[in-house]
Amino acid sequence: MIELLDSKHERADFDCGEDLLNKYVKTQASQDVKRKLAACFVLTKPSSSPIQGFYTLSNYSIPLHHFPESI
Repeated sequence: MIELLDSKHERADFDCGEDLLNKYVKTQASQDVKRKLAACFVLTKPSSSPIQGFYTLSNYSIPLHHFPESI
């Protein structure tokens, strides 16, 4: 099941093999959601709260002039 991250989700044991991503979901993601800097979606098994995976959508943008003209 995919849903928005909230306090019911167990983050402590999350391990995707990448320390930076593990640390983000365990310590930073909920703060980013509260400050409306990102929306964090988590994948869990039905009727279970340990996180199996996650992705975030950020409100950060890149100015168009930073892209090459070919894009």
